[in-house]
Amino acid sequence: SVDKNGWTFNPSVSVMVYPEHTTNLVRGQGFRNNNQVLSRFVANGNQQGALDYFGFKGDYDAGLGAGGQYDSQYDCISYGKSAFDSYDHLLSVYKEETFHQKDFLIYKSKAPTDILNDPDALHAYEEYRAQVYLYKNQGLYSNSGVNWGQRINMYGSAAKINPDIILRYNFYPPWWHFIYKIPRRW
Repeated sequence: SVDKNGWTFNPSVSVMVYPEHTTNLVRGQGFRNNNQVLSRFVANGNQQGALDYFGFKGDYDAGLGAGGQYDSQYDCISYGKSAFDSYDHLLSVYKEETFHQKDFLIYKSKAPTDILNDPDALHAYEEYRAQVYLYKNQGLYSNSGVNWGQRINMYGSAAKINPDIILRYNFYPPWWHFIYKIPRRW
């Protein structure tokens, strides 16, 4: 703010205008946004430290080819190198893998009966469900760089889901779907 003495720092204003900056300042990372904090962890080769700092469940696995993976046998989440491209991308990977963790025992009961005996289609159906969830919540990670409609289309096709359902989310979203893209940080 500015007064007769010049520029001053008002912490209450910074908390409202820059909440992640203020949180990172209080947590010892300086007055930085989450992308800047993540970049520092990655530059130091400390991806696991980034996961711990941001409170994301799971472990970093440099050999993992995908951005993330949920292992139902051990009930654990792993993150690959590509998950650390940006904070929003890391958050979207975290949200996807925690969705799989919560949905693991549910999705088979909701799957179309004609794919229950096809493991590839069943896996694609689970991915499809996750992508629809991520699409509807993309305002949380609006700068992730992921095309959720394309993923819905790809996994929906592999799961043998009615193409009309897929197109509704992909190429011809209803006008009101803009609400899914509104950034939600606070």
